[in-house]
Amino acid sequence: MQNLQILPEDYLLGIEKEMKPSYQTYDTVGETSDSEELYGFPTVSNIIDFTNYVGESGRTMNTLAIINGKGSFLVSYSNTLEEFYQYLPIVNQIMKTVVILK
Repeated sequence: MQNLQILPEDYLLGIEKEMKPSYQTYDTVGETSDSEELYGFPTVSNIIDFTNYVGESGRTMNTLAIINGKGSFLVSYSNTLEEFYQYLPIVNQIMKTVVILK
């Protein structure tokens, strides 16, 4: 049996596909590389614009790290369209403080 590797990009898209029905609109608008690793593990991130079923709109960044090829760690940050990028540097700093026990 071959040793199958989890591809972070595919895994993140799978998670987002599961989340999508919870929103009226859920559109990927970009990728970010501001946080390239989470406690030494590489990450992949997408930025999504959304509207929920109550009519509230905003922007979300989902950042996924695959831990030792077995588990995953997902960080999601959401805010209004106007304030998303204002607080993104703070969120990236917080993510750099995350410690994952191996």
